[in-house]
Formats: sequence, structure tokens, C-alpha cells
Amino acid sequence: MADNMFRKGYELGEDKELIMLDDITVGELEEKLNRKVLVCDYTGENLIDIINKNSMEE
Repeated sequence: MADNMFRKGYELGEDKELIMLDDITVGELEEKLNRKVLVCDYTGENLIDIINKNSMEE
């Protein structure tokens, strides 16, 4: 999920506390989808880095 979907000012908080433009937090979305949501910059390079980092942790 691209970080431009979130309200500005929440960047310094934890990912689960980020609030999307429609007032839903990442934590709420994860709970509803029963999936982990990864937040990245808008660049493809950042997305690849996050995917690689998270696949190594599992």
C-alpha cells in the first residue's frame, strides 16, 4: 500500500496506527482482511526492499 494513501502528520507513528484518508487505520484494515499490510513509498524500489525484508523475516 503506497504511503500517499495516508493523512499527513502520521508518518512518524507505527504502521498499524497510520490513518488512511477514509479514517481507517492500517491495523483495522489488517484485522478486516486477516492479512499483514505493508506500507511503502511510491517507488518500485522501495516496494521491492520491503518485500525482500519481510520475506526474510518469515
